[in-house]
Amino acid sequence: MAKVLKSLTNSAAGRRLQRTTRSLLPYLNPKPAQLRGMLLIAAICLLADWAVKKFNWWYSIPHFAERPIWILALFLIACLLLLSVIPTRWMMIGCGLLLGGLFANLIDLQVDGVVWNMIPLLGDTYANLADVAIVSSLVLLLMGLLGRFLKLWQQGYFSAKERA
Repeated sequence: MAKVLKSLTNSAAGRRLQRTTRSLLPYLNPKPAQLRGMLLIAAICLLADWAVKKFNWWYSIPHFAERPIWILALFLIACLLLLSVIPTRWMMIGCGLLLGGLFANLIDLQVDGVVWNMIPLLGDTYANLADVAIVSSLVLLLMGLLGRFLKLWQQGYFSAKERA
């Protein structure tokens, strides 16, 4: 194993990976309060989804899905990067809802082998609270990005006069 790691770090691809990782590290630094808020919202979302599924008194349908664990790592890194670059309340709430919904569905998938959906939507479509949290988080993240864009626009960041 040590030989493999040493050969990876000595190869050109390994050096590029190290440079990329080092260049991203300064950006993966969200404020502690925002990180705590994001994790608190994720925990509340996870607990609410569990409670709805535990005390379910209406019809539930299983949804067979495969969600590998690396998706969670990818979204966690994306959320940390978003919170580091755009540290707003909308982004914190959106990232927390996204991670909470993702955790809830992954736990459901690992425990039962299926994701249970019980909220009727249009036609034969059903969802669960975690799915609602994920969709809500995407709306909040888009609102946060749009708000940041508009703020930069008002400050004249995108004006052609300053670029020339």
